[in-house]
Amino acid sequence: MGHEIAHGFGDEGKQYDLNGNKVLWWSKATDNAFDTRKKCFIEQYNNYTLTQVNRSVNGNKTQDENIADDAAL
Repeated sequence: MGHEIAHGFGDEGKQYDLNGNKVLWWSKATDNAFDTRKKCFIEQYNNYTLTQVNRSVNGNKTQDENIADDAAL
């Protein structure tokens, strides 16, 4: 459940207000701080390699799910 709640505060969720209207409700400072921390997740997951299939994780593509997983813990 925490994972799904966390999606409300990610790249998609930050675009909608409490009534479901598409509006940017974060301050510029909050948005910048989130982007700075998001880059850490992207870099961390870019360093994971799935040795069984010899492929690396694309941290940029998976960042929304990775952040939600981490927040749920």
